[in-house]
Amino acid sequence: MLKFSENYEEFLGDGSVDDNGKTLEEFLKGYDPYKYKTPAVTADIVVLKEKNDVDFELNNTGLQLLLIKRRNHPCINQWALPGGFAEMDETLEYSAKRELEEETTVKGVPMQQLKTWGDPDRDPRGRVITVSYLAYLEEDVDVEASDDAKDAKWLDVKLQLISTRRLGHKVIKQYELLLNNVESEISLKGVVEVEERRVGRIVEMSYDIIQCEGIAFDHAKIIIDAVLSC
Repeated sequence: MLKFSENYEEFLGDGSVDDNGKTLEEFLKGYDPYKYKTPAVTADIVVLKEKNDVDFELNNTGLQLLLIKRRNHPCINQWALPGGFAEMDETLEYSAKRELEEETTVKGVPMQQLKTWGDPDRDPRGRVITVSYLAYLEEDVDVEASDDAKDAKWLDVKLQLISTRRLGHKVIKQYELLLNNVESEISLKGVVEVEERRVGRIVEMSYDIIQCEGIAFDHAKIIIDAVLSC
């Protein structure tokens, strides 16, 4: 029997057999988990902390963001959120905390799940879905790059709304994200269009990267979503 079906009693339903006359245990013994192609799942963590001495020209949010410099392909030497692939026997929150500690040595940080990102072309390695998490710190934390991270730095966060337009039920906003570490001469930029469509009680949100300089994958979207949620 498959590892994931060892404790299957809670999935018995009313205990009936299926149309093929099989019990749940018999069904699971013959079930092929690779019958359907399955995506990989990652957890990416937006770690924000307060900055005391704020230079408004560099930082209008009062926040700093923890990023890692990627050691390997894809997006080699670009700056990314800490994170990585979930193991088969982990909860997503555990994966997020493990990856954060492995890549930056930061541990024991409470996290809040934010959003799922699943565009089919977001990773050239294959179909990768990521779940973003927010960690918020009120004090300084030392970081040290390790594992897949070549470097780890705190960057000042500046976020500006640069345009807004309305199309029927849609509101389309364009944001400019600037991330800087003056001491290390790191300057990153992302321009993201956020479309919000309200239908009754439902709010549909979509994100589109217009410009990206030095920020890996679609992480500019994830960062802006997290900062706006604070």
